[in-house]
Amino acid sequence: MSENNEILKSSDKNEKSTPYPWVTGRHCYFKNIYNIVLMTRHRGAVLNKEMIEKLEECIEKRAKQMDGDLIELCGEEDHIHLIIEIPPKTAVATFIGRLKAYSSSFLIKNFKAELKGKLWGKLFWAQCYLSTTYATSDDYAIGEYIDKQREPASEASIKQSLQEKKVEVD
Repeated sequence: MSENNEILKSSDKNEKSTPYPWVTGRHCYFKNIYNIVLMTRHRGAVLNKEMIEKLEECIEKRAKQMDGDLIELCGEEDHIHLIIEIPPKTAVATFIGRLKAYSSSFLIKNFKAELKGKLWGKLFWAQCYLSTTYATSDDYAIGEYIDKQREPASEASIKQSLQEKKVEVD
């Protein structure tokens, strides 16, 4: 048996020998990891730190229900980044659509007061999303970028950005 087959045979979903171990299906071994970006409707600045923390729990729960695995979630006031494992039996679009529906409902239900007047009807997420495949060799570059997304921007940094773009600030 080749070395790769030995690694595959010895891998187990619960065994954390590598950061992203091979997962076994009935007739396959897979490691389908995606970098997903979800934007709020009209890129509205509606997310805060508490929402992002609760959103992580919500999405982790829903991903597990669909046999996926949330590896990391970070965000800013108008978007979130997910590093997520999606099983090959589920189309990425289907998986993301279900995550968006579930998390949208969760946020609207649990943060009604904070979101009042900031949404268009009951729509939270934009229809579009970004999806790229993710390799462990991308860890450093993507990890560094996502780490910069951890906290919503401060008012001072928003004002500075607007001033740099020559937009008048009150």
